[in-house]
Amino acid sequence: MAATSISVKAPEGIRARLLWDPQLTPHDKRRLLVKEIIAAQRGCEPREVRVEREGPKNFGTHRRLIASIGGREIDLNINTASYKAATLVAVSEPDLTIGVDVRDYAPGAQTLALMRSQSHLPNEDDVHALVDHWTRVMAVIDAEGRTAWMRPDRVRLDANGKTGWVQGTDDAYTLSDASHGTWVMTFATGAA
Repeated sequence: MAATSISVKAPEGIRARLLWDPQLTPHDKRRLLVKEIIAAQRGCEPREVRVEREGPKNFGTHRRLIASIGGREIDLNINTASYKAATLVAVSEPDLTIGVDVRDYAPGAQTLALMRSQSHLPNEDDVHALVDHWTRVMAVIDAEGRTAWMRPDRVRLDANGKTGWVQGTDDAYTLSDASHGTWVMTFATGAA
C-alpha cells in the first residue's frame, strides 16, 4: 500500500505537503509531492505534471526542481527538505522567496553534536529547543539558496525566533512553525 501525503499548514502563498515513506527515495518523494501540489493547484491529474531537475549553473548551487505541464514550464519556486524517511515540499509563486526544513525530536548523535556546535543557544541540553532552533536556521539557509556552503553559525534569529537572517546580509526572513505530529517543520519567507 502506498503512503499518503498530508497537507501542511503553510504561510500565505505557499502550498506544502509532507510524505513519510521509508520505501521511497527522497527524490521519488519530492517528485510525487510536487506533482500532487501542482495538479491540485492547476486542476489536472498528477501524471500530467512532469518534474525534472535543473543542472547546476555553477559550483555550490543545488539543482532545483522544474515542473511542466504539456511541455510548458511552470514558473514556480519549489523547495524541498528531507530528514530520515520524511520529505517536505513547498511550492510558491516566483515573487516569494522560501526556505524549508523538517526534523523530528530524535536526532542521531552526529546530528545532535552538529546542532550543538553550530547553535547560539545558552542551554544546548534542551533537545526540543535545539531542534526548533535548528529547523529555523536551516530554513533561513535554504531561503538564502546557499545550502552547499553556508555555515549554520552565521544565521541569527531574533529573540522570539520569528525572524532570521544571515550575519552580514540585509535580507531578513519571516519564520513560521508548521510542525505536525512528531515532525518539526519551519518555513522562512521573504520577498524575491
